[in-house]
Amino acid sequence: MNQLFSHPDFIEALVASPKLAAFFDFDGTLVPIADAPDHIVVSPKIPSLLTRLSRKKGRTVGIVSGRSIADLTSYLHLPNSIRVAGNHGLEWVIDGTYHTVPLPGTYIPSLRALYDRLTSLAGGVAGASAEWKELTVSCHLRQVAPDAIDALRTRILQEIRSSNADGIFSVIDGLRDVDVRPAVSWTKADALRQFF
Repeated sequence: MNQLFSHPDFIEALVASPKLAAFFDFDGTLVPIADAPDHIVVSPKIPSLLTRLSRKKGRTVGIVSGRSIADLTSYLHLPNSIRVAGNHGLEWVIDGTYHTVPLPGTYIPSLRALYDRLTSLAGGVAGASAEWKELTVSCHLRQVAPDAIDALRTRILQEIRSSNADGIFSVIDGLRDVDVRPAVSWTKADALRQFF
């Protein structure tokens, strides 16, 4: 998205189009990737551009992110016309109303206990951190020394496996992070379908 600001003709064509469905990721699209989730810088142009895009009837504009909706809304103050899906689509807001995918009753307490263990594990490695995201947990490895990442990732995955005897967790193992989410058949695509 930051690159879009250098193409004003493209932006104006989007704004002028009579019908539009546009969905944007947050990190790496609306804001540059940062060393840590809380080190991002949000251009003041982003909320106004998204608002302009969403104003006309017949348009659907949204943000779909791995971040929680609470985190997204702390950075972006958007009108209710913008749809937002967070936590890899596990939660979404449409017209100001919050929704979430149904979760097993034991999931949140089990996730909180796992988060506490992962926080302790990450605390022993410089540059590592665990992030509580209400419905998911992310272990951030972006600032960990390259020669320490593989060993830490192995320990994180072992901790998740040992905490997952009842099979309620699934894992997204990225290059610089490990995300723990519920083992439900729900994706960002399912959240996008709710937007229409």
